[in-house]
Amino acid sequence: MRGKSHLAIGLLTTVEATSAMGISISPIGVLLSIIFSIIPDIDEANSSALNKLISKSFTKKLHRLLLYSLLILSVFFYSKTNSSLYIILFLSLTMIGLVEKKVTENFVRSTFISTFFLIITAILILFRLNISVIMLSSLLCIFPVTKHRSLSHTAIMPIFIYFLMKYFEVEFNLNNIAIPSALAYSSHLLCDICTKRGIPIFSPIYRKNVSIANLKVGSFLCNFVETLAIVILVALLLFMTFKGLIKVSLI
Repeated sequence: MRGKSHLAIGLLTTVEATSAMGISISPIGVLLSIIFSIIPDIDEANSSALNKLISKSFTKKLHRLLLYSLLILSVFFYSKTNSSLYIILFLSLTMIGLVEKKVTENFVRSTFISTFFLIITAILILFRLNISVIMLSSLLCIFPVTKHRSLSHTAIMPIFIYFLMKYFEVEFNLNNIAIPSALAYSSHLLCDICTKRGIPIFSPIYRKNVSIANLKVGSFLCNFVETLAIVILVALLLFMTFKGLIKVSLI
């Protein structure tokens, strides 16, 4: 499912579900619903979730800088062998050509994000900040370098997110952020399990992908179903708002 559809469905579902449960949702809850509705796709280098963290244009510049730096270093080290300049250039360009096939822009993109959150996590640990913040930062460090639709797309993650945010909720004296966060994350998994590829929802107990529908991401039918689901959820939101069923709090 497309990122914008995940975001819309996740936000609408969370607001409506929390209101149906008699739980008020705050602006912080809305923000977290947006974040957790798309965060599972941070393990996909071309996802909209990763686009929000690092643009493709910046990734290209970073990739180019890395290759140029490797080329300069290789020429420098080969020059120490006192070989012919032509041989040095040939070996250097050959090595860079081989490296470029493995170190793609997507690889650089994912590794950069993972390294960034690794540094953030190390700083948080150094200053002994809240453990829930450290654990969340650790997740954002791990997800980008894992296989797409693997760890981030298992049933255990919404449960983990709930308890993580519940601790955060108690520690910082916030209201109702754990349930919206878990619901938004769950909405992402529910959408993806309807695709042809499916997700390893029961991993690590059962590692194979599970699919309950045959929708191919990007196809006309899949896009139509996504749009229809959003229209229905918007209509339901308007109905619940008209009936005074939507519960919103300021904190």
